Amino acid sequence: MLGAPLVLAGAGWGVAAAMAGDEDPRRRIRTDLEPLNARFAPYTGELPAAHWQAYDIDDHGDRFTLPSPDRRVRVVGVARLGPGGARRAMGDGSTFFAAVPRDLPGPLKPHLPADAQWQRSAHFDTLVAESGTEPAGTEPPGAESSGTSEICIDAQRDLMYFDLLVI
Repeated sequence: MLGAPLVLAGAGWGVAAAMAGDEDPRRRIRTDLEPLNARFAPYTGELPAAHWQAYDIDDHGDRFTLPSPDRRVRVVGVARLGPGGARRAMGDGSTFFAAVPRDLPGPLKPHLPADAQWQRSAHFDTLVAESGTEPAGTEPPGAESSGTSEICIDAQRDLMYFDLLVI
């Protein structure tokens, strides 16, 4: 009987330590450009500004989630393209069609204009997703894309919405 309080006390400390961890990546908005430019600059030119997130898709932000063998990381956000960046991205001969970005995380919604004229190309999605350069801080260099990606471009505003799953 005496051992039970010690076991429970130890478990309580472990829970408190887990709750005192780093900020939830699903709430953190990143603005650093280097990792994004590593992936997108070959197709769009250098990005002058961005608001984005990168997080493990299995981490629900509750600090009680057990580690998963699934290593996919969602990289999602909105980036301003440099002058002519949209024209450069869309000038590879791909067919672009009207699109609506899907499932934007709540903290990023203020950065996505409601009246944007989004266009998307399945070929461009695949081209960028398979570029082989992973954003720093999300996955090691050489990691593979999971094949799920969405990149929408507003040519009038030189804006890009991106949502990639990387392994």
